[in-house]
Amino acid sequence: GGIWHGGKHYSALGLFWIGGMIDCWVVEGSLDADLFHLAVCCAVLPHMQAYPRQRSVIFADNCITHHFQNWITDLQYKGSLVHFLEPLTPTHNPIEDGFKCGRSWARANCDRLHTFQSPEHFIRESLMSVGYQQARHCVHNCSTFGGIPAYESMLARFDAGERAPM
Repeated sequence: GGIWHGGKHYSALGLFWIGGMIDCWVVEGSLDADLFHLAVCCAVLPHMQAYPRQRSVIFADNCITHHFQNWITDLQYKGSLVHFLEPLTPTHNPIEDGFKCGRSWARANCDRLHTFQSPEHFIRESLMSVGYQQARHCVHNCSTFGGIPAYESMLARFDAGERAPM
C-alpha cells in the first residue's frame, strides 16, 4: 500500500489475516522487484506454513511486482500457496481495508509521530495496530462484496468461536 507523509512516499507490505496484521515492512519510496522479494523474505515468509495449515495461502493483487517468480518460489518451497485475485478487485482483498484501519490509527495518533524513531516506524505501528476485531470486519466486508470463498470458510470457523492463535 502507498502512504504519503510530509511530501514523501512510503510503501508497505503486510501480512494480514483474520487475527490482524501479523507483520509488515515499510520503506521510503517504492518497492521494486528486489525490495519486494526482501520484504516478503523478512515480513511474510517466517510466518507462513505449509498448506492446509493456518497462514498457508497468500492472496495477492495483480501489481506487476507481485508477478516475479522469486518470492512465489520461496513460498511454494515452504509449502504455501499463492492465489492471485482477479484484476481490478481491491474490494476482494482484506488487506486493503486493513491498510485503511491503519491509516485511521495514524490520523488519530499523528500527535505521537515525534515519539517514533522515523516515519517508517510510525507507519509500521499504525499498521500493526489492526487487531482481531478490525481484521474480522475487513474479511467479512470482502466476503460480502464477492470475495474469495476461502474467506467465507474462515468466517464460519471464527463465528463458531474459534479464535486466532497468537
